[in-house]
Amino acid sequence: PHGCRDDEDIECTRGTHVILKRMVFSTIPILFSYILMIIAGINIYQLVRNREIATNSMYCRRAQRPILQPNEDPQLTRVTGRMAFERIAQFHAAFLLANFFPFLANFMLAFGERINILFIIQSILFP
Repeated sequence: PHGCRDDEDIECTRGTHVILKRMVFSTIPILFSYILMIIAGINIYQLVRNREIATNSMYCRRAQRPILQPNEDPQLTRVTGRMAFERIAQFHAAFLLANFFPFLANFMLAFGERINILFIIQSILFP
């Protein structure tokens, strides 16, 4: 039970395979979601990059002008592969930052040492 290490009246009982259960129910879902996020990021980047290449080849043709709405700036409406890559990298960094401290705090707690500052950082960064 929670707080059994602090109170002598509460007996600390743990089930079997605690580390395995913690891995199955916490670490594996986070890793699985991160792998899915990597796959989605690669697909988004490839889609944007292919569209950018197709658009740039259309801009190079002399016979056609790009079709723009009135008062539309082509630089503002285009999403480049570099912009998509930067957004994907920011999303990955935010995901890793949000999950690093909970992972570290729970890892330290599993081996018997509670570090309070990690739980404070976890509460601040974890959504």
